[in-house]
Amino acid sequence: MGIKSNKQQGRIYVSPLSIQGEIIVLSGSPVQTYDKQLREYSPDRTLTPLVIVPKVSAFDEKTVFGEMELTGVEWFEGAPRDKSANRIVEGEYYSISDGSGGVPKYALTIRKNTPPEKPVEYFGIAIFTDPRTNREVRCERSVKSYAHLYDNKAYSLRLKADSVMVTDPLRLADRSGYWDREIEPQLYTGMMNTPHTSGTFLKTEHTARLRRMTPASSVMTGTECTPAS
Repeated sequence: MGIKSNKQQGRIYVSPLSIQGEIIVLSGSPVQTYDKQLREYSPDRTLTPLVIVPKVSAFDEKTVFGEMELTGVEWFEGAPRDKSANRIVEGEYYSISDGSGGVPKYALTIRKNTPPEKPVEYFGIAIFTDPRTNREVRCERSVKSYAHLYDNKAYSLRLKADSVMVTDPLRLADRSGYWDREIEPQLYTGMMNTPHTSGTFLKTEHTARLRRMTPASSVMTGTECTPAS
């Protein structure tokens, strides 16, 4: 018959696990441009899909575990909802890699174009096992996908220059009979709001030459604005 000892109670403390995670773009681009006149996307995801995959690293106060081996990934179109109503499944627009074909396991391939007026945020919940406790850990990260709207009817050109030009009519820039005057044209776009472009402009500089006026006249008549050579 064995000898019984008294019972001892003890507590096990596990230091907190720090997690660093992100969504990596393997190919394609989360940003597209939609041409309203041609009705075309660039890049077109039906031809050049967007491929993304989560990456998670973990460490505690004593050990750096490095990149964790994932045991699963749950993908969502938009923030995860109750009962996984918006969870992504295999279909026409999406496929989830099984690790074959040189594509990392659990990578999401997106063949769905993003409407300019409806940006999408893709969420991935990466699942791995804590090597210290053998318990499941879930890490949620996301990446945004949006499309710029290209519409040439939304462009406007504005000239930036002083409204009054003071010069000596007897002193010319050269013998051609022109005064030199710099103007700054600004090409504006973004009249139709998109997630990341509104009221932006493309800025260029151009030198214009104003035809000489008659010195004796105080009225600007018969003026002509032509580009400088």
